[in-house]
Amino acid sequence: MLTHARFTAPTSPIQYPHRERVTVTQALARRLGCTEASAHKRLYAHPRLADLTAHAIHAYAEAQDWRGLAAFCAPVDAALELAARAPTLGPSLVVDSQRVDLAEDERESAHLSAPTRETAQAWVRSIDAERGALLTLRQALVEHWGLA
Repeated sequence: MLTHARFTAPTSPIQYPHRERVTVTQALARRLGCTEASAHKRLYAHPRLADLTAHAIHAYAEAQDWRGLAAFCAPVDAALELAARAPTLGPSLVVDSQRVDLAEDERESAHLSAPTRETAQAWVRSIDAERGALLTLRQALVEHWGLA
């Protein structure tokens, strides 16, 4: 039976400013394809998702079912790993992409005005850097706006 003991996870709505709660709720609503009210209820209504998860972890540990615990935690571990790698859409990411694009344009001009193996190599490297920056920007846009 679920007790009313609460774990001190920083997912309580009281612990976050309203703006941050709204941002999280909106992101969850986009990911689940539901309304913001439904997403808010799923996150913060009693019993809270964090509390239920904590109770489940304790139940797996009490039963010494470590394989089951690993399987239970696998989606969260995968999401945390992805979130750690996911770029955040913001002005600095866009400016970085523009800076890399400008560098590629400069290498292209340098090669076209004086074509050599070295200028070609520099241009190829800058093309690769630009592609990487654009992919990072694309990933951030897709994640931010929930695009496919």
